[in-house]
Amino acid sequence: MHTPFPNKTAKSGKPVLIGIPSALAAKLAEIPQSRRKGYVVPKYAALYNYRSTDGRPTRQPDISNEIQAVFKACKIQTVKEGTGKKTHEKAVKQWEDAGRKGQKPVYKRAVVEVGFHSLRHTWVSLHAAAGTPQGVIQDVIGHKNPSMTAHYTHVNEDTALRTADAWALTEPDTKEARAPIPGWALERLADMTAKNWQKLKKELIEASKRG
Repeated sequence: MHTPFPNKTAKSGKPVLIGIPSALAAKLAEIPQSRRKGYVVPKYAALYNYRSTDGRPTRQPDISNEIQAVFKACKIQTVKEGTGKKTHEKAVKQWEDAGRKGQKPVYKRAVVEVGFHSLRHTWVSLHAAAGTPQGVIQDVIGHKNPSMTAHYTHVNEDTALRTADAWALTEPDTKEARAPIPGWALERLADMTAKNWQKLKKELIEASKRG
């Protein structure tokens, strides 16, 4: 089970419910009532909500920089090959060591390929792999159309294999036929929306228990 958490997306400003994994919800529930004040991670809340005298969110990049540091510590290349300050400094040194022959290396501004925003792509892809309806993903992530959500969805090898296996009529080892999805269940799934998916999920689970 997931605990819903009311929030508003920065994309549309619309209120949404964000599911909190049960393990995290259980951990948060351990906090005494007397200490349940303010934000769970006040440092990052302060950086995110900070506004300069002219109203600009000038401290939000500090959060992104910390995420970048974690990526780099994990040996993840965050910028495009051949771009950025360090790459340029290395190229200049090699050029100087070679007697300054040829044209001096031109500085190319770093092109970030993996950053804080990449975590949104990860969130969408993990939910898609877990079978979360696209309508639910689109509503929580704040996209206005399905095509943008599709752009954020990256299918990995395991998901592709499981999707392909879903079309098989028999199991590879047992050769036992899969039970078809009842027609009534398919009709209910066709009516699934971002607003009724929880109710529909409960109905299907109860129906499966009754056999």
